[in-house]
Amino acid sequence: GCGLIKAAAQTIRVDAGPTASLSPDITICGNNLTFKFDPSQTVTKTKLTGTAQTQPDTYTWDITGGAFSFIGGTNQNSQYPQILFADFAPYTIQVTHKNGCGTITKTQMITFVQAPTVDAGIDQNICASNPTAPLTGSITGSYTSFQWVGGTGTFSAGRNSLITTYTPSNAEITAGQVTLTLQAN
Repeated sequence: GCGLIKAAAQTIRVDAGPTASLSPDITICGNNLTFKFDPSQTVTKTKLTGTAQTQPDTYTWDITGGAFSFIGGTNQNSQYPQILFADFAPYTIQVTHKNGCGTITKTQMITFVQAPTVDAGIDQNICASNPTAPLTGSITGSYTSFQWVGGTGTFSAGRNSLITTYTPSNAEITAGQVTLTLQAN
C-alpha cells in the first residue's frame, strides 16, 4: 500500500462568550488629548475578554463626534487602542467584540470642553468704618458649580452667587485684609 497518509493539522480555538466593559461617561476639560483604552486606565478603563486567539476583525472601534486618530501603532481593530481626540466635542466611543460565541458592543461618551475662565474682579480698598466690598465675579465656558472661597465674614447673597457683597469679620478688619477667590468646577 501507500503507507500512512496524514491530513494537515487542524487547530480548534476554544472561545468563551465575548465580554466588553468601558468606563462611565465623562466630561473632560481640554482638547488634543490622548487616551489609552485598556485595563490599567481610570477614565478610559477597558476590559475585553473571552477570545482565545484574536482575528483581524475580533475588535472594532468606532468613534464619532469630532476629529480623532489612532496613534502608538494602534488602529480601529486593536484590542486596546490609543486615541488622540482633537476637538472640543462630545465623542461616542464604541467597541464591538466578536468571536465564534457571539458579539457584544459597548459605548462610552467622552465630552471634551473648554476649561472655564474665572474672574473674581479687581482688588479693592474699603474703609473699616463701612466694611463692605461689592463682588462681581464672572465665569465663561463650561462649569457645573462655583463658589467664593476664603474669608470668615459674610456674603450677602451667599458664597454661590457671582454678584454679592462681602462684609469682613472683625478679625479680618483687625488684620487689614482678606483674600477671596472665585472657584469653578
